[in-house]
Amino acid sequence: MFDSLTERLTSTLRNLRGAGRLTEENIKDTMREVRMALLEADVALPVVREFVDHVRERAVGQEVTQSLTPGQVLVKNLYLSLDPYMRGRMNEGASYAENVKIGQVMVCATVGEVLESKNPAFKAGLNTQYSSGLTAPCTTVSPRP
Repeated sequence: MFDSLTERLTSTLRNLRGAGRLTEENIKDTMREVRMALLEADVALPVVREFVDHVRERAVGQEVTQSLTPGQVLVKNLYLSLDPYMRGRMNEGASYAENVKIGQVMVCATVGEVLESKNPAFKAGLNTQYSSGLTAPCTTVSPRP
């Protein structure tokens, strides 16, 4: 039960990574998923309501970058490389690259601008090249200098 709850909450919170700033709308969507996950895990309804209300009050307008850990960098994707080899990764047949399963993120070469950094090798405003998933405009990564 705890593994299922952890997986569901992690997946739900992962969707906020590219937001930059939390808004009423993305908090509402996220808290709906959190509420459902907690109720499915048999957490008492009054506890779920109190928790969701408390988190909603504190979260609106907060910067997502506060969750960066030392060494991480928040990067705005500027250019994504869509390469022909990706087609082979989407097929079930044999390929020299590992297949991407349904629901997994396709990884590609990316050029981006550093928005926020807790890595001394990367200052805000710097452009950098790294591997990233085709997910959202901003991605938290730990690139190498």
